[in-house]
Amino acid sequence: MEYVDFDLQIEPKSGGRYRARVLDSPGGQASHEFSLPFSDLELENFLLRIGHARRRMRRLESTETHTAKLFGGQLFETVFSGAIRSALSASLAEVRRRNVGLRLRLRLTDAPELCNLPWEFLYDGALNRFLCLSKETPVVRFLELPDASRPLTVKPPLHVLVMIASPTDYPPLDVEREWSQLSGALADVQSAGLVTVDRLKIASLLQLQRRLKDREYHIFHFIGHAGFDDVAQDGALVLEDENRRGRVVSGQDLGMLLADHRSLRLIVLNACEGARAGRVDPFAGAAQSLLQQGIPAVIAMQFEISDSAAIAFSHEFYDTLARRYPVDAALAEARRAVFAGENELEWGTPVLYMRCEDGRVFEVEASETSPQVRQAPTPPAPARPDPEAAARRERTYTQALAAFYSDQWEEACTLLRQIVAEEPGYREAAARLAQAEKEGRLAELYRAGASALADHNWSEASRSLSELVGLAPQYRDAAALAEEARRKATLADLQQEARMLATAGRWRPILKVFDRIQTIDSSYGDPEGLLAAARQQVEIEEHDLKVAQLYAEGVRLLDEAQWAKAVTRLQEVQRLQPGYQATGGLLERGQRALAEQQVSQLWVSSLAAIEAGRWDEACRSLRSLLAVQPDANHPARGRASDLLAAALRRKEVASMPPPPRGRPKPDEPPK
Repeated sequence: MEYVDFDLQIEPKSGGRYRARVLDSPGGQASHEFSLPFSDLELENFLLRIGHARRRMRRLESTETHTAKLFGGQLFETVFSGAIRSALSASLAEVRRRNVGLRLRLRLTDAPELCNLPWEFLYDGALNRFLCLSKETPVVRFLELPDASRPLTVKPPLHVLVMIASPTDYPPLDVEREWSQLSGALADVQSAGLVTVDRLKIASLLQLQRRLKDREYHIFHFIGHAGFDDVAQDGALVLEDENRRGRVVSGQDLGMLLADHRSLRLIVLNACEGARAGRVDPFAGAAQSLLQQGIPAVIAMQFEISDSAAIAFSHEFYDTLARRYPVDAALAEARRAVFAGENELEWGTPVLYMRCEDGRVFEVEASETSPQVRQAPTPPAPARPDPEAAARRERTYTQALAAFYSDQWEEACTLLRQIVAEEPGYREAAARLAQAEKEGRLAELYRAGASALADHNWSEASRSLSELVGLAPQYRDAAALAEEARRKATLADLQQEARMLATAGRWRPILKVFDRIQTIDSSYGDPEGLLAAARQQVEIEEHDLKVAQLYAEGVRLLDEAQWAKAVTRLQEVQRLQPGYQATGGLLERGQRALAEQQVSQLWVSSLAAIEAGRWDEACRSLRSLLAVQPDANHPARGRASDLLAAALRRKEVASMPPPPRGRPKPDEPPK
């Protein structure tokens, strides 16, 4: 099955919104903004319901299937709307015309919190189907990484290494039953010569390393426990130590071990939460970490999978993959087999993470069937030896050996080819030629890689040196140089990414890019000043946002007649950004209203104190009133200044001592 890609990237926007962008498709480019159509609680309830769906008697449509259609339809209609829907429709029409499939590649690196959505249940109501149940529209989680992954040419059969981990200090698995079911499911595929299946007796990291050293495997199939640490935001698998106790191994650590085995191209994780991702780091998850370490494709489970579904999946997937299907098409066939086996929703459990461009992790050579038996030709009569020719070959061979041991591979190959052409069985010429060709190739790759490193051509250096390490892992310092080239290439790609983000005015993601840069090389610095510019622009954006928020709050408080709070907010706006919009006028209005409010309140308190004869309090209130409004005048009681004078007199009189006893009052005559 051949495919063209419908590349859909999703990026976060402000206010909980996202932007979906079609980067490339037969229907052209498009973009559309959206918000998720469900809350976190609704999503959790759906995941719990789907995660517990199991094999049952087939009905016309179960409640679980109906729920999945509603959820998948909501998600589809939300994301694939507007211009994006038009691009999808045009793309589907074009691939039908060309008789190829349309691969939906979801790029969620910029929005890792969306990685845990069950995108496999996308449901197109117009087509009345789940997209990934059709091999014509597979859905993959695509992670674009610096080193492109090329397919590995493989002669049948595909070699699968199985690890079943059941540590003694964890809930036990029936290891023998798991192995019997898996090997039984693949019995006919093995008999057909398409696949071989080997099992590690002890599921430890050390035993895995030793087995991979002894034989080339193409696929690693893990069955066991997995988990996700919400605090550390990292996914891990539970392997065994040499005492069969549990050893928690992160996806990153496992990937570091597996990535050195270039023949290993695919990992299948039959473990709960193996597909879970972090909400901040797109590579914080077991499957994602394995891809980051260089594995081209990983299939992991987003829910627990039943035995019947696992058996149907394994048989159909490996059989189809060995028949030269791309990994996403093979997975689509496996989903259909699970569906056909009356597992209503478990076909959506596997998740495909992929970094290879076209889904081809292997180029499986066509096996020869029923070879023609040919009659052996009659051998020719032996020719008479030619002493002169023999002497000449001996001299040539001596020269070839001299070139061989001097590492002059090109000259050695030329001389040895001459000898082999004349006499194929001459001494060890054929073996020496094969070795010289190999060594010459290794030397050329090393020279090209070192030269590219010197020229700062990091991608070319990485390509040459990675190929060299794949052929000869211990060749000189090739492994260290390859790692340096990969690191420099990654840094160059990240710098270019930051440069493009700066051109687009997307400053905040630049900070994340430089965080990644610092984790790779803490001494990298800021050669183009992009980090400094991004920090400055982000600071400006945050300042502008704060001013806008304070202004909006001030306007709201004015509308609500909360004059004091409104004046405080608007004064802060004026301090942060003088002349911002209509701040001056609004502040004046608020201050005026606040003053009127204060005057009204002071009149009330002043008059109440006068009526009660509390002259101290009355004087204080009237003084405060006159400080706010010097000409304050009450329509019924007159001017505040007159009232203050009267209150002062009353206060003075009230404070006079009483007259002595026995003496007449000053205004009454003595008796």
